[in-house]
Amino acid sequence: MTIHTIYELMRGGNCERVINTWKEVCPEGVVYGTKLFKDQTLLKLKEKDAPISEVFDFISDMHNI
Repeated sequence: MTIHTIYELMRGGNCERVINTWKEVCPEGVVYGTKLFKDQTLLKLKEKDAPISEVFDFISDMHNI
């Protein structure tokens, strides 16, 4: 849900309707996705050409998985 939230925020438009629905199901994922979007964390990882495993590790650490 974290990655989905970032994606929707990047797309812009009427994403609030979708994100608000997700908040009901997975509020933690939406909170983390919104934070990572605002911090531009995934953009920074992309710019340094980080492997996808690093992205998942970063998100997993946030969720304590």
